[in-house]
Amino acid sequence: MHRMRHKAATLPHFALLFAIATTRVCGQGKPQAPQPQLTVAETARQASPTTQPLELSLAKAIELARANNAVYNSAVTEAGLVREDRTQARDAHLPQVTYNNQYLYTQPNELGQVRFIANNAVHEYVSQGDVHESIDVAAVAVYRRTAAAAAAARARAEIASRGLVVTVVQSYFAVIAAENKLDAARRATDEGDRFLQLTQQLERGGEVAHSDTIKAELQAQDRRRQLQEAQLAVLNARLDLAVLIFPNFQDNFVLTESLAASTPLPTLEEVQQQAAGTNTIPQLLAGEEKADHPERSPS
Repeated sequence: MHRMRHKAATLPHFALLFAIATTRVCGQGKPQAPQPQLTVAETARQASPTTQPLELSLAKAIELARANNAVYNSAVTEAGLVREDRTQARDAHLPQVTYNNQYLYTQPNELGQVRFIANNAVHEYVSQGDVHESIDVAAVAVYRRTAAAAAAARARAEIASRGLVVTVVQSYFAVIAAENKLDAARRATDEGDRFLQLTQQLERGGEVAHSDTIKAELQAQDRRRQLQEAQLAVLNARLDLAVLIFPNFQDNFVLTESLAASTPLPTLEEVQQQAAGTNTIPQLLAGEEKADHPERSPS
């Protein structure tokens, strides 16, 4: 009887130990849920100190692009070098002036006259000036060629400037358009999720068929896919603009312009005056300069 009581008392201990061991085994065998991994951009944002985003207008974006774009700066540098060559070729035709001023002081002899034979006087002042100019046909041809090259380089710099402005404007408003599409895709995704929830509730109430729920779920998935594509389009557009205007990678900026803003267009008379004035087509100007003054050595 005593043995039976001892066995009965030990049964709860065995049951408790078995339950603890089972819990440990189940806890060890259960796979852990994968932790979400941060992207490179999110890691950089968390590592960098929180700063205010740069407010970027269209004029500021064009200014930054002109300061950091390598193609535009190369064209401007080339135009400056060729303009200096033209200046040097022009200065070669100018008269050369040589001026010499001397004062010769020697010791006189006992009579107060010239001690040395080479001297004209005891104290001699010499002031000479020479103005010289040479006219060379080859130099004239070089100057005309360098002037044409300077005009062509200036036209190429204008082409690079206008092309850069067009690229910046397109990239700038591409970001704004992509952000507007992202907002529309986000609203469409929310509407699709609410429609899916409503369809599921109606199915549980027996008012719609299961096929309607499947159709609503497919539509919701399609809208989520469109939302992801819109997010990717915004990232690509912002990256294109950042690479164009910043010397290093920077994504902490906001655009201040709006697609809804209206800009008054110039009249036809103003456009014609600008076309006839200094804003001549640079490609045509560069071609005319090359045709009038081809690059050949003067004979």
